[in-house]
Amino acid sequence: MRSADLPVDNCAVGFRTYNIITKVKIPKNEIERFLTRTFEFAQKLGVDQNMMREILIESANMSIQVLISEIPSYFPKQLEEIQHLPKKKKELEEEIQSLNKQKLTTEEKLKNSRKISNSTEETLHDFMHVKKELEFHGISMQVPAKFVKCVEGIKKALRL
Repeated sequence: MRSADLPVDNCAVGFRTYNIITKVKIPKNEIERFLTRTFEFAQKLGVDQNMMREILIESANMSIQVLISEIPSYFPKQLEEIQHLPKKKKELEEEIQSLNKQKLTTEEKLKNSRKISNSTEETLHDFMHVKKELEFHGISMQVPAKFVKCVEGIKKALRL
């Protein structure tokens, strides 16, 4: 590596490329011919050296995750997934919008429930206070009819 003045990443790519060639089972005496033909094919397609290097690096990286035999079907699957991304994005955005509406509705219901709860608590507190005051003065709330007559009498007395 030092004598060839090669960076570590190039050595790693070279090693991966060698492993790919080995996995494909290209005989050692055919490797040079295979690489030459690959290079010539790339030149026919107009793929420059830098692009070829990137292709080899990506192929080497991909070989970690995808079997060589699966590469022909790998790209169409990836392209299909990419084509479905806008639809998935739209569905997720709609779901987020729906969840936000549910959140707002739930927050409003909670707010209303708290108001009702507070109002009920205040009413109950007032009732307990009135009951204690009435009991202190000897007026019972146990018999509703008597209590109502008592309240009506108080009301009439206040009008005079």
